[in-house]
Amino acid sequence: MKTPGSAQRGFGAIEGVLIVVLVALLGFAAWYVIKAGGKTKDDYGASGSPSSLATQKYTDTAKLYSLSYPVVWKVSYPAYAKDGGDADIAEPDWTKTSRPVTITPAIGQKDNSVLIQTGCEAFSIAKVKARADKFHTQTEATISGYRTIHDELNFKGDAETYLDDTYALEHDGHCIYLTYRVRHHHPMSGTDFDDSKNRPGFEAIVQSIRFL
Repeated sequence: MKTPGSAQRGFGAIEGVLIVVLVALLGFAAWYVIKAGGKTKDDYGASGSPSSLATQKYTDTAKLYSLSYPVVWKVSYPAYAKDGGDADIAEPDWTKTSRPVTITPAIGQKDNSVLIQTGCEAFSIAKVKARADKFHTQTEATISGYRTIHDELNFKGDAETYLDDTYALEHDGHCIYLTYRVRHHHPMSGTDFDDSKNRPGFEAIVQSIRFL
C-alpha cells in the first residue's frame, strides 16, 4: 500500500523530470537564436518586405543611387575585366563611374547574385525592350516615381532552361539595371537550382532604389 508520503515523492520526481526537459528545450532555443545571429525570416528576404531593422543601406560608388538590402546578404564587386585582356587599360575611377556591384543572398545557390549595373548606352529601357521575343514577358511600370520596365526571361531550350528576373529604371538621363537568376537547369554542366525563395528579397531591393 502506498502511503501519502510515497505519492508526493512520485509527483516530485515527475515534476523534476519535466523541469529538466523544459530547461533543456529553453537552452536549445537560446543556442539556435545565437547560432542564427538572431536573424528572422525577413532578414533573408523570404517574406518580400524586410523591415528597417533587417536591412542596411548601400550607396553607389559614384553617388548615383542608393538602395537597401537584407543585412545577411553580402555586397561585393565583380572582378574588373580588362578590355580584351589588355593590361595597359587602366581601371576606371569608381568615384566618377558607377561600379558594378553584386549582392548575394545568405541562403541559396552559391555565387548566384543580384547584379546591378548602370549606363543608358547598354541598360536603357529601350535596350531591354529590344530583346523581346517568345521567351520574354515585359511590363512597363513606375517604381518610386521612376519609369521602369520589368523583363522576365523564361528560357526553355533543348540543353538548358533558366529564369532571369530583370528590372531597368530610368531617371533624369540615368539608367540602373538589376538582374537575378531565379532558377537554372543545365544537366551537362551539372547546374540545377531554384532560388525562388530569394526573389522577394530581390524585389524589395528594386523597390528601395533611390536616385541621388
